[in-house]
Amino acid sequence: RDKVLDNLEQGLAFYRKIKATQQNKYDFNFEVSDLISTGKYLQRRSKFEDAIIIYQIASLLKIKTGDLSYVYELIGECYQKKGATEQALLYYEKALNVNVGNKNAEGMIDKLMGQINNDL
Repeated sequence: RDKVLDNLEQGLAFYRKIKATQQNKYDFNFEVSDLISTGKYLQRRSKFEDAIIIYQIASLLKIKTGDLSYVYELIGECYQKKGATEQALLYYEKALNVNVGNKNAEGMIDKLMGQINNDL
């Protein structure tokens, strides 16, 4: 995580290298969870663009439906914190489309749509 925090590209290069050459040394059984945790680590430090990239990498892996919905929700949250409401809505909608039971994504869509309607 520290490598990614210091420099995203170098951190991702390290991640790709160990994934390709050192799977016997590093445990990749919880890769999606580790990536989500790393994205949240970046997000807590207001590195939203970097967190989005990490979440997008996680979304491309073999991932459970609930986890994919959560990843999309986290991407939406990053965009929302950046003030990119349209992007946030897009990802909250993706989260809801993947898992119609995602009440948090549904609530965020309602909240953002209410804000948009108030601004009009």
